[in-house]
Amino acid sequence: MGGRGCGAGGEARDRGAEVRLPESGRCTQPAASLLCLPPSTRTGAPAPARWCCPPSLLQAPRRPPALRRVLCGPVWPLSDRGVDRGAGRLDPREHRRPLSRLRWSLVCAGGDRQFCRVRALQLTINRGADNRRTGSHFNYLRQCLTCLFGADHCVLSLDGKIRWQLQKAITLTVHGNEALKQLLAILDSPAYLQALDEATVALRPDAPVPGVSWPGLAHVVTKAVADEVQAAGSRKKGPDPSLQRAFRLVMTRAEEGERRCGHGRLLLRRAGSLFRHVSEVLQAGGPASPIGLEYSAALRNQLLTVPEYCACSTAPIFQALLAVHMDFMEKQVQRQGLGRSADDAGRSLAAMAALLAAFPGDMQPVFQADCLLFFSQLAEQLGQLAEAEPSVASRLLAPTLNTLNAFLLGNGRDVAAQLPALHAAYHDTAIRGSGRDARLREAAVTYLRIQLQLGTLPRGSAHLQDVQDWVDRELGLPAFKWGEDSREGRLVLPRQQAALLDLAAATYFCSSGGSSGRDSSGAADVQGFDDLEAFEASPLPAAKRRRHTPLLSDLAERAASKPANWAPVLSRLLLSYGLGLPPEAYADWLAQLAAAAPSHFPRHFMPDEHDAVAALWLLRLAHALAVAWPLHLGQGTGRAAQQRQQGAEELPSPAVMEEQWMAVWEGVMGYAKAPNVHPASFAAALPVLGTLARRRLVQVPPGFHKLWGLPLLQQIPSPAGLDFLTAAALSGRDAAIDGSAWQPAFLQWLRAAPGAAAPAGLAAAIAAVLRLPELPGCKIDAGTGRRRDNSSGSNASPSLSRMPAEGEGWWHWWHDDSTLAAQLAGLIRGEALMQARRLMLIDGRQQAATARQLRPEQVLAGLAPVQLQQQAADVLEERLEDVLRQAPSPAPPTSLHAQYNSRLAQLLSSGAAAVSLSTQAAAASQATQRPVPACWLPEGALAAKLVLALTQCGNLLAEACKRLEGLFPAEQERLEALVAALHDYGRELASPDLANSLLQCMGAVQDLFLDASSAVGEAVRATQAAAATRGMAAATVALGQDFFDDDLDVGGRAPTVTRSGGVASTAAVSSSASLAAACKQRCAALLALLGPLHPANGSAAALHWLEKSWEPGRGGLPEEAHLALVDTLVQCAVRAMSSSPELGADYGLKACLQLGAEQGLLKWVPRHHNGRCLFAMRNVRQLVAAAAAVPPASAGAVQGLLQELVQVADDCFVNLSDAESKGGAEGQKVTAWPLRVALAEAFMALFAHNHRLLPPDVLASVQEYMKGMLSDESYGARLAGSRLVQVLFEKYSEPQAVFAELKHHLTLDSIALGNGDNREQQVETSLFMLAETAASCGGVELECFFLLCGHVASGSRDRALVAATLDWLAACLGYPHRHAYAAWHQRGLLFEWVSNNWSLLAWCNVQTLVAPTPEAAAADTSAFLAACAPTLTAMLVWGERQMELAAVAEQLRVEPAALVAQHFEVLMAIVYPYSLTGKPEERQMAAQKLTGPVMAALLPVPELKRLIKSRLVGCAAQMLLMARGGSAEGEPEPPHPWFSGRLVVRAVNTLADMGVGGSGSDKQAQQRALLDKMLSRDHLAAILLVTHAHLELAKHPRHQAHALSSLQALLVLLEGRVCQAATLRYTVSIVLRLLSVRELQSQCCAILSSIVSHMLQLPAPEDLAPLGSLLPAVLSTLVEGVEAEHSAGRPLGTPAVGAMLDLVAQLTSGAPPGLQPFLRQVDPLPENIPALQQPAALVAAARRDITPSEQLLQARCGAASCA
Repeated sequence: MGGRGCGAGGEARDRGAEVRLPESGRCTQPAASLLCLPPSTRTGAPAPARWCCPPSLLQAPRRPPALRRVLCGPVWPLSDRGVDRGAGRLDPREHRRPLSRLRWSLVCAGGDRQFCRVRALQLTINRGADNRRTGSHFNYLRQCLTCLFGADHCVLSLDGKIRWQLQKAITLTVHGNEALKQLLAILDSPAYLQALDEATVALRPDAPVPGVSWPGLAHVVTKAVADEVQAAGSRKKGPDPSLQRAFRLVMTRAEEGERRCGHGRLLLRRAGSLFRHVSEVLQAGGPASPIGLEYSAALRNQLLTVPEYCACSTAPIFQALLAVHMDFMEKQVQRQGLGRSADDAGRSLAAMAALLAAFPGDMQPVFQADCLLFFSQLAEQLGQLAEAEPSVASRLLAPTLNTLNAFLLGNGRDVAAQLPALHAAYHDTAIRGSGRDARLREAAVTYLRIQLQLGTLPRGSAHLQDVQDWVDRELGLPAFKWGEDSREGRLVLPRQQAALLDLAAATYFCSSGGSSGRDSSGAADVQGFDDLEAFEASPLPAAKRRRHTPLLSDLAERAASKPANWAPVLSRLLLSYGLGLPPEAYADWLAQLAAAAPSHFPRHFMPDEHDAVAALWLLRLAHALAVAWPLHLGQGTGRAAQQRQQGAEELPSPAVMEEQWMAVWEGVMGYAKAPNVHPASFAAALPVLGTLARRRLVQVPPGFHKLWGLPLLQQIPSPAGLDFLTAAALSGRDAAIDGSAWQPAFLQWLRAAPGAAAPAGLAAAIAAVLRLPELPGCKIDAGTGRRRDNSSGSNASPSLSRMPAEGEGWWHWWHDDSTLAAQLAGLIRGEALMQARRLMLIDGRQQAATARQLRPEQVLAGLAPVQLQQQAADVLEERLEDVLRQAPSPAPPTSLHAQYNSRLAQLLSSGAAAVSLSTQAAAASQATQRPVPACWLPEGALAAKLVLALTQCGNLLAEACKRLEGLFPAEQERLEALVAALHDYGRELASPDLANSLLQCMGAVQDLFLDASSAVGEAVRATQAAAATRGMAAATVALGQDFFDDDLDVGGRAPTVTRSGGVASTAAVSSSASLAAACKQRCAALLALLGPLHPANGSAAALHWLEKSWEPGRGGLPEEAHLALVDTLVQCAVRAMSSSPELGADYGLKACLQLGAEQGLLKWVPRHHNGRCLFAMRNVRQLVAAAAAVPPASAGAVQGLLQELVQVADDCFVNLSDAESKGGAEGQKVTAWPLRVALAEAFMALFAHNHRLLPPDVLASVQEYMKGMLSDESYGARLAGSRLVQVLFEKYSEPQAVFAELKHHLTLDSIALGNGDNREQQVETSLFMLAETAASCGGVELECFFLLCGHVASGSRDRALVAATLDWLAACLGYPHRHAYAAWHQRGLLFEWVSNNWSLLAWCNVQTLVAPTPEAAAADTSAFLAACAPTLTAMLVWGERQMELAAVAEQLRVEPAALVAQHFEVLMAIVYPYSLTGKPEERQMAAQKLTGPVMAALLPVPELKRLIKSRLVGCAAQMLLMARGGSAEGEPEPPHPWFSGRLVVRAVNTLADMGVGGSGSDKQAQQRALLDKMLSRDHLAAILLVTHAHLELAKHPRHQAHALSSLQALLVLLEGRVCQAATLRYTVSIVLRLLSVRELQSQCCAILSSIVSHMLQLPAPEDLAPLGSLLPAVLSTLVEGVEAEHSAGRPLGTPAVGAMLDLVAQLTSGAPPGLQPFLRQVDPLPENIPALQQPAALVAAARRDITPSEQLLQARCGAASCA
């Protein structure tokens, strides 16, 4: 490799060293230091890439003396030769050679002669600076000076005259008009603009702003304007127009900087002050004044259009700007005869909409109220204006709604309580928005969608009915038609119609009630009832559901009768709200579809009268119904069974629904096989059939090997065909039979798939043919290559959508506004939020249960043989070969179809599919403990072909970085899929060969990044050649961009990197300079994507690029590229952490240096920049998560990294705190709530990993910060804070104390009546925080439950919201509904209720929340009190509430004494143990409760003693239910009303004292006799039944552990009586059912160990027979627990596993002789677990001579026990 020499490309070599000087004139490193690959890699063999020079080579190279002598020839003399004094310019022809020689001499020479050369340069430049024709020579010289002296000296030396004139003009701007005129002239001079550009670009983000730069110039000009405006306020004449022109020119010329120098946002360092300046000027002059119009235009067109500028400003500034425009609008609209001022009003509304859309931070609640008032008054004023000037009012309606929509999208959740009043003012306007004005119609539809999402239009309201009537009227018009005819006849919906369709679906969902009319058990809840009386008068759940469904049934009838109009609505309803739709509606829709299928899907041949459009929409409806269909409806157990029991006449049986689905299958299949079916209909039929097969909604009939007659194999594989083949191959009955009849043909058909076919579809189809399973260790998405993770992100908004997430959406028939859809999804709140979370949780559990039905070992049994896998590998290899042989296209693709089929896209797609399949096949073989077939190994032929393909991919990627368009979206998607697949390939096969072959391109990419300006010339020449042959329009391949005209005619798009790998997101390229900057951004984005494949080289390259970018003469680095390089460091550290924690920590430390406040992003100005701080905190969280996943043995290696991460987070915290303190007198926040949440997440991640990492002062600040999150002004921050504070409860040993501090920051009626703004929204998030805390922390769960119910007890309007919150809490803890959850907590809740002096009336007010059953919740008060009577009576006696006790007795129509006597056992269980606690005050209290005046009036002492004697068994059983914790000595006492097991046992033992007379030995004997009688066989069975029933109430492991305490106390009480056969079987069966729960294994093993110990102490061997009969079940359950831990990869050294292994050893190798014969009946134990090898050998020896009849008998016994 030779470096380019002087002038036109001469070379300079000197043995081993060489100096490369590109045309740009920069002096780079020796070639040896920039070699990206060792020589061995140049032949094509993959090898580890080295992309950057080591740190030792970053120093300036030593120049050999010989080279210096050659280059330092004659020096340019100091005479004026060659200078035309008259013209003041240089002759380029005369001085080209001296200039060229001078460059080399300046670079290579040294000593005193440098000064002479510099003087010569200065003389030449000062005389010819304004000459554009010689500008290239001046640039040439400037680069020489830059190499020698650096950027600062270069500016002083080179542009001395220019800089002096700039400085003079800038300094003297405020002193007179002459300087101002000179400044205006300078702003029209290209040379001066270039000097400003270069000074600004060379400015580092953390350096002070010099005066001679665009930010400095803007500062001076704005200061002059501000002074002039202030001075003009005292005189009649306004500000000087020249200043306005100067400001406009500064803004315009700075905006044009991207065209000149390639760097945009040149005013970023003064963006915040510019917004402040605009605000001050507009406040002084008004938006309609001459200067106001000028500034408003600059605000709208140049400031608000740049998100980075907006991020530098603050919320108070934006609020001031909004206030100016609001005041202006109020004055304008109030004027009579608006006339021409309508244009000013429209511009003001447009500015408001832009301000609201780009609002930085959070709006202050007071200002939100002002905005609401403004919009309400504006609606009224527009209504008045409509009467006087209808045309003017109509022109303002669309801008008004657009502005209101922007406000609601940003602040809707914070002002939701005030929106009904606002909507009342705009309802008629929105409904009238269906006119001909397209803008008004679109704005009205968006407004209605926002209000529906925010819950402003409740079910049953007149406004909602108006919206529904309007939707029905629109869709019922004769001329209405969905969709636009595309070339393929697919009837694709445009964006406007898609918005209308979303509105229609949302309207029907809200009008029908959706999921609000039922809970997870199918029972009705209270939503929609305003008070308790209305709910009590409501019908039963089944009748209520019947009342809700007519609207949905009517929609189904419309869809069946007019599919072209109504089928899209029902389809969108299913896809968008499928989780919340009632089961009976699904059943009705299926019946309607099955009935309509024969008439709309004719078989064999399409008649002339066939409506193909209606059939197409019905096919899409069938697909949506199959996608959204709840799987539990086809099952006979679980939720579906519960719903059938409550309304058997509504839900058909599973067999009926399967028949209906089969009718749909047959109809669609016959329609697709028709010879004259429309291609679009055929493509729409395949997803229906594929979804039915994949979700197993039908029993797929035989005929798979012929594809049931579908002509699929005769067509080119399409996405629909690949999807259908995948589903059919996995579900067909005969798919696994006689594979030789169809597998080769299918593989050859897949061989013909287009080269650019989506890797998801192709790889999934081949994987289905090969029967490759999705195992826990290799759940890899065949399309993306990423591991599938169904869990949503922490910040993801919950949704009721059933929209499939996988694939590329090839079946979508609408164009959606993804940005608006994401904003709308983020507005979910209140009841809808909790319902969506609950339904998503239930659906996820149902899907997981369905997936667990098929065991992995059963799937692995069907793995394809090696021969078939070899055929599949050959197919993939041939596909790669076809793409490799394609000739490259000389012209770039100009259509979307051509972009998807570019050569690079085909290589990436085929490579991603091959790599993904290789990974999946290798993982499947390893899971079955088989050798990986040779075709998938790195040494195989497929891998060799992949090396060639990936090498070509790399070359094309390097070329794509410097082409005008960059990477096309299709190429970007497939590149991400390939990279993810390579990550998994390297992990599964431990081979970096494929990754290294792709990484060979990084050498060229680095050269391009470091020398982008010279590489632009090649792209420019190619563009000019294309323009000459195809014309200017064709040459502009950037879609929608105008071709521009400057020195270099180029066009294209440059990337805007927001995340690693974001190469496809682009912005307009307007010049050669901007193309060079675009190349840098693309290279940085490519490094961010490919760097983690080799973390060592990726991290080193990122650091090298960062350092070289800011060297003098490099032109700086765009912010997006800088962030991409920093993100590369983070991702490399995360990727390396799993394999080498030491290296990962080292890379992480380098990333921290680039993130921190010392020399990283957090040092940049402004330091509170929301985007940069958010970027830093999210990366901190990633690094913390990676460090936390390091094995404990390597934890010390990441300790330093964690400490640095704490420092980075603290730096961000300090920056934001400083900014907040300067935010204003009112303490207005300057940060947006996502940033505050990200900061809290970073700190909580550090705290959760190791709280000792946080210094005491930082920890104290974090705690206060988290408290503030709960009372934050933003709904989103409070919602996230509710989730994040749970970390505090998990880490602190006393969660009660933490909760006591946090609950004072909540707004609840049960705590304190909160005041302030937006109280209703604060109540919502406070309720959610209580639910989150109750779900995660058992120590305060009961108190949270009590506070939730107490909030409603005082008559709050939030009953429906609390009900939805409790529904989610119950589902989160595993309960079928909130009533089952309340039944478990009934005793504790009533104890809290009475102890906190809440009344019986308040308890009745929460009937629908705390009733133990759904029936009791829906019944009258008497039935509710009867359901709660046992515990309620005892608690009322406990609280000595005679009047309330009498009221309960009156409701139940019994006497109070009889009521107390009836439930006396519960009273004794609650009160009596207090007499044994050892505390005098508690003993006295117990006596007071049992024998005090209140109790004496009800039950005298003799009657009390009689009840105790007669109900000893009942009292003992109820007392056992009060046990919490163990029975060993030293166990801490639980909080009241619970007692330790030790105290409960003592209380039961002492119960006999109250019924036994005498003293001494006689009393003890009588007591033992009474205890034996109390624990006789029948009584013991009754006690066990009560204990078991109590255990069945508990569904969560935490609650089951509490319930097991009762069983443990009973076993202590029983002692040896547990050895009785019946007691032993019952007790062991209870324990074995819970042994599979990991959280209960230690407790269950302790119980089993106690039982076994008692059994082994029996003297006679025949006494062990009861235990021997249980031995197979006990050992099998214990071994399954150990096996589950081993399969999951968890260590077997935990206490729980150790306890299980000890029991296995005790029952096998340690079994007494009387138990050993029963080992013959035990099933064989696994031998692959070392800890079980000895027990397995003993069991195998015992079963050595077992007969077949004995095996059959054992199998029958096992099946009977399972049944």
